[in-house]
Amino acid sequence: MTAPTERLGRIDVQFHFSPAFYTERVRQSGGHITTDRWSVEAALDYMHRYRVAVGVMSVSTPSVNFLEPADSVAMARTLNDAAAEVARDNPGRFGNFATLPMLDVAATLAEIDYCLDELEMEGVCMMSNVGGTYLGHESFAPIFDELNRRKAVVFVHPTDPAYGQVRMAPVAEWPFDTTRAAIDLMYSGTIRRCPDVSFILAHAGGALPMVATRVQSMSAFYGSNPSPTSMDDTIAHIANFYYDLAISAHPNAIGALRAVSSLEHVLFACDWPFAPDIAVQQNVAGFESLDLTPGERHAIERGNAARLFPTPVTDHPLASHDDLARAPFRQDRGG
Repeated sequence: MTAPTERLGRIDVQFHFSPAFYTERVRQSGGHITTDRWSVEAALDYMHRYRVAVGVMSVSTPSVNFLEPADSVAMARTLNDAAAEVARDNPGRFGNFATLPMLDVAATLAEIDYCLDELEMEGVCMMSNVGGTYLGHESFAPIFDELNRRKAVVFVHPTDPAYGQVRMAPVAEWPFDTTRAAIDLMYSGTIRRCPDVSFILAHAGGALPMVATRVQSMSAFYGSNPSPTSMDDTIAHIANFYYDLAISAHPNAIGALRAVSSLEHVLFACDWPFAPDIAVQQNVAGFESLDLTPGERHAIERGNAARLFPTPVTDHPLASHDDLARAPFRQDRGG
């Protein structure tokens, strides 16, 4: 067994896939995507720059939920096939969270079968709400029941809140919407009913670590929680979430996560390519300056993710040796 070392290649769990055909479709529909820089070449350059061995790709907001249901089903399949092709063409470098057409539950169940069985993806990605409906809604119960049967990983990424576009949504509303989604999953009874689903919350869980005591205290009262549970159960649910460090690698965030969970549930992430270069640089520098033991640092960089995901992506030599860490960033490729 290789001794823990920060030189081992990192596993980035918030690594977005945004091919040109998807970006164009979002913009044609009046949506806004802030970058055109996604390409395999640019992704590999980012990975070399920041010692990322494996990027687990996901489609960010708005996912496919901006389309009519039938179109969202077709777009999800196209995105999943394209992402799987990237992974096949670059063995061991890319994993994938499946894009799901959540507006159509039957199609979502079919896409889960296709992506997890045929494409062998690492899990699924869901937006924090689907057209204003949060993830604990009863209409989504068959989806979570199937994911629970599979012991699947669900990455929860924020999107705009139900009440429309907000000027500062990426700064403030997205972390709060992640918090709403997490509370809804708990208060709806979904977490209790589906204990074998592993949920990853983006951006250190948004505000959840800071309001955990309030969420715990209110969970036993029907007036605020339609599925009352014990306060002990609620705090255990909060502890069992996984939390990524995308744009969140700061002592305050780590301190809060230590208080409500453990560093065994914290995962390295940078939110590329949507986070500006300066934000990625600050996030990585912030992570490298955190007061962590070598074992804690190794766990966050890759050890926790290696336990969470299936072996094909995390057992590749690039993810288990430090050769990649020593590879220089290739200035001739740009990005």
